[in-house]
Amino acid sequence: MWRLFDTWIFGRLGEFRERIFNDTELTTIASGNLELLQDLVDALRKREGNRVELEALRAELLEAYESVASLVVDLEFERARASYLEERVAEFEDDIVGARRAHPALRIVSVNGEPVKP
Repeated sequence: MWRLFDTWIFGRLGEFRERIFNDTELTTIASGNLELLQDLVDALRKREGNRVELEALRAELLEAYESVASLVVDLEFERARASYLEERVAEFEDDIVGARRAHPALRIVSVNGEPVKP
């Protein structure tokens, strides 16, 4: 009977040892999982920070697009103004040519009674 009891006790002791070793393994696995979870949380925080930075960059890009669109409108206006001014200059040049033809330039023929060669 003692022998049976000893076998049972030693058997239970073996199970207990297995549980202790398994618990150690489980603790190791759990700590490894905890480290992985901490790394995942850090990566998610970094990703969230990157997302916030990306949103800020998108806002800056939209402002840049608006600025470029405004500059394009200003450029078109300046081109139209330059075209108008070029037309006006051409009109003035035509008027000058017409005025010269209508009224030829005066020539100095003599100075103090002496003829001047052209």
